[in-house]
Amino acid sequence: MVLFRKTDCNPRIDMKKTGGNIEAQLRCARISVRKMQKMLGLSCPQSIYRWLSGQSLPSLDHLFRMSRILGCTMEELIAEEETGEGSLHNM
Repeated sequence: MVLFRKTDCNPRIDMKKTGGNIEAQLRCARISVRKMQKMLGLSCPQSIYRWLSGQSLPSLDHLFRMSRILGCTMEELIAEEETGEGSLHNM
């Protein structure tokens, strides 16, 4: 299986879709934003709300910890931008 082609030399993360993925996983796991805030050791929930709205992305450390808490992979949380040339996983 080829995961990367030369034409896909600049893949990008879709921040809004990634936020939607995180929100869906939180809902599925029945974990509130406040509870996730405490589990990640964040001082306030605003960071998580910015992730959910697509304004910013979680750090790699937070992404890894969330994936473990939610019982999913980091790839299930991250959404790739559609480029029209194919995605990294559909080859």
